[in-house]
Amino acid sequence: MLKFLAFILLVLVGAPSGAQQAFPFLDKPGSFAVGFRVVEQVDPSRSYPANAPEGARKPRPIQTAIWYPAVKGGKPMRYDDYLQLLGWDDDFTRSPAERDKVLAK
Repeated sequence: MLKFLAFILLVLVGAPSGAQQAFPFLDKPGSFAVGFRVVEQVDPSRSYPANAPEGARKPRPIQTAIWYPAVKGGKPMRYDDYLQLLGWDDDFTRSPAERDKVLAK
């Protein structure tokens, strides 16, 4: 019984107080522009997926996100644009519709 009460106390103390808020973007953009691009690479020394049968494995895909200094005046990137990268991080051949299905899961 004492262990049960200790467990309940830990759960109550560790529980979040209040509703979870979305990440607040409070900082204003800096004075320097930043560019972004994605490079699709593969690592032939590793097979992917690791749990696939030997004949079904392919080189491991590596999605590399590159942030770099840029000239101001380009098209701003939205946070949602960055999240869209998850739809094709392990299969570069997916169509936009297939990427949307992956993101919807």
